[in-house]
Amino acid sequence: MSSEIKCFCCKVVCDATKVVNCSICENSFKHTCVGLTFNDLTRVAKNGVAYTCPNCLVVSAEINELRSVIVELKKEVTELKESLSTRNTVTPSNIEGMSLNNIVNEVYERQKRQRNLLLFNAQNPKREMLRNELNLIIKWSVIS
Repeated sequence: MSSEIKCFCCKVVCDATKVVNCSICENSFKHTCVGLTFNDLTRVAKNGVAYTCPNCLVVSAEINELRSVIVELKKEVTELKESLSTRNTVTPSNIEGMSLNNIVNEVYERQKRQRNLLLFNAQNPKREMLRNELNLIIKWSVIS
């Protein structure tokens, strides 16, 4: 007498000879729920072929895709590390020279501006004088 097993998909209890077990999640499926004929089911049972349910197939495909993405990312990280290491070996002398030059220029500019005086809202006498002359010219041209 064979035992009865509940199908994971349709929840129907059926004879153990009519179900197939997933080799990954170990759930039992009625052969008709997963699209297998009875002949397919007997071949799987006789040959000891590992069966993978549709859910596990999708997950396996996603895992394989993620693995390939991880491999590509590892390659990119390695390339970036190599690129950075070659850049770092070339630039320290340039940085030292540039920073020393920048420091000297900054000190020179600060000394040059040391005695500068900033005036806010100051009147420019030349501008006022020019404005007055312009107003006089405009008045004379209107009168004539």
